[in-house]
Amino acid sequence: MAHGKTVQFVTQASEADLVREYASALVTVVPSVYRDVYGTLTSGELLGLVALESMACGTPVIATRCGGLPEVVEDGVTGFLIPPNDSAALGERIRFLLERPQAASAMGEAGRERVLREFAWGHVAARCLNVYRHSFEL
Repeated sequence: MAHGKTVQFVTQASEADLVREYASALVTVVPSVYRDVYGTLTSGELLGLVALESMACGTPVIATRCGGLPEVVEDGVTGFLIPPNDSAALGERIRFLLERPQAASAMGEAGRERVLREFAWGHVAARCLNVYRHSFEL
């Protein structure tokens, strides 16, 4: 599908390479689906690590309302959530960010703040320990 197009597939990227690529992007798109192009059911995106990595680098995310992505991306704040398999909605949201770089920048900053506030390992571990403590108190 990339034949004749300006597409580069990076298969070996260091952590520094990933940070540079995320930070230089206008947006990261995570178009997960429940049913792939062959009609096979999938589990969707369970957590959305790519979305979290992108947001940590200050880049907004357009993701589908699939799996755990709605728990990561705050619609209209850190990026956008769209229905799975909706290419028109995806195009509309990409165009929105292209035409409004200040909005993209604000969403990117909000995403970074959200990751640092809610998804940094220390915060995640504390929430997990809290759940375990309360589970044993029952």
